[in-house]
Amino acid sequence: MLGDTAVAIHPEDPRYSHLHGKFAIHPFNGRKLPIICDAILVDRNFGTGAVKITPAHDPNDFDVGKRHDLEFINIFTDDGKINSLGSEFAGMPRFEAREAVKEALQKKRGAKTNEMRLGLSSRSNDVVEPMIKPQWFVNCHSMAKQALEVAMDGEIPRLEFIPKQYLAEWKRWLENIRDWCISRQLWWGHRIPAWYVTLDDDEMKEIGSYLDHWVVARNEEDALAEASQKFSGKRFQMIQDPDVLDTWFSSGLFPLSVLGWPDDTDDLRAFYPTSVLETGHDILFFWVARMVMLGIKLGGDVPFRKVYLHPMIRDAHGRKMSKSLGNVVDPLEVINGVSLEGLHKRLEEGNLDPKELDVAKAGQKLDFPNGIAECGADALRFALVSYTAQSDKINLDILRVVGYRQWCNKLWNAVRFAMSKLDTDYTPPLTLPLEAMPLSCKWILSVLNKAIFKTVSAMNSLEFSDAASTVYSWWQYQFCDVFIEAIKPYFSGDGSTFAAERSSAQDTLWDMSGQWIAIASPLYAICY
Repeated sequence: MLGDTAVAIHPEDPRYSHLHGKFAIHPFNGRKLPIICDAILVDRNFGTGAVKITPAHDPNDFDVGKRHDLEFINIFTDDGKINSLGSEFAGMPRFEAREAVKEALQKKRGAKTNEMRLGLSSRSNDVVEPMIKPQWFVNCHSMAKQALEVAMDGEIPRLEFIPKQYLAEWKRWLENIRDWCISRQLWWGHRIPAWYVTLDDDEMKEIGSYLDHWVVARNEEDALAEASQKFSGKRFQMIQDPDVLDTWFSSGLFPLSVLGWPDDTDDLRAFYPTSVLETGHDILFFWVARMVMLGIKLGGDVPFRKVYLHPMIRDAHGRKMSKSLGNVVDPLEVINGVSLEGLHKRLEEGNLDPKELDVAKAGQKLDFPNGIAECGADALRFALVSYTAQSDKINLDILRVVGYRQWCNKLWNAVRFAMSKLDTDYTPPLTLPLEAMPLSCKWILSVLNKAIFKTVSAMNSLEFSDAASTVYSWWQYQFCDVFIEAIKPYFSGDGSTFAAERSSAQDTLWDMSGQWIAIASPLYAICY
């Protein structure tokens, strides 16, 4: 409250109509606080209906401050103490100051306890204090307009989204674009390519004191040359901004930088733009939109023609995966298997508090009473691909993955059966003698061709669930359940009874296995 600069009320609240245009007095520093009317922030039916406004330390209050042209007063130092604007509380650590403020209020006209939500760091569990800091911004309005146009451009847009439903989300983000804050106060990352120039005769020496003293360049040598020209004849020192770029800015340049940009390389000319980007729909704006905006601005075209957005994985009950719930599934644990004790151990090695740890362990025991069986990479991959038909979420049931593991074993055995029926001196024909083949071989080759066509069409359309369904149905219900059973008599006895049929079956097994393993290899791999 030491940084409060206004009190907000609802304009239609009759309790405070007599206070419109009036002022309140801050109890500690005597600051005049305008009583403002704001129907966006204030809920007149909640609490007192009067809200103190701290524009420098709350995101919602920041917006109020911008709307009403309020003063922004920062009361914190970078090490979490009250600064000189905190009147009698200056120099106190923030939590000591909080208790001191409560005691001081009690001595004045009293204070009431009021529950509120606090933002906590996910890493340290410390209370986060929002603060206003000088930042670098990119004006995105013209870039957003171009990024929107390429996705809405006629019947065949330059940028296509799969599934198409995300075009509406794309439009919503880009039509409500804001300036993009690209600087971060972190220990490592791509340094901001900006240098601050301090002149020997500057009155204020702190970095950033004069906005016109910044120079932006590709490297320090270019920055020095620009500063020397800008401040010709003056003595100065130069220091690079300690901030780093937002990770989405750095990753937004990936389609360009990976091909050698900013140099005009052969790879850039040959492969930009590329064909398809595959990513999760949760970063449609944070990454995809930034790549498209920067790609058009710096590369002259969209970085890719299609964007395939996969669903987000949740647990079998549709809940978001959370460490505190104990329902996080590690892909390696599905591939390699893990006991219930192993799952518990992973939780214990985390940073959950004792109560959360107990809840998480109970959740694991409920969902995975026997741990997770070893499923292998193929079964997990095939399960996830099969799930892609589930709108924007995948409710991952490990039992389904286990089922696909058993199915993969069946495929392995089927291929092994096929290979075992080929004699050691077997030589595949250059072309299949279709006319002389028995009906069973003609039939399986016919349905194979139909399945291949359907699978390729589905893959080309990025309809991976349909491709997986076709693969599963052909292997399970046509190859294993029908064809293998139909040709077993050809290989019984001494082989003389069905010699011609046996030869045709061998040719069919060889040709069919090779074709189908190749076409299905993106979904699972069977090596013999």
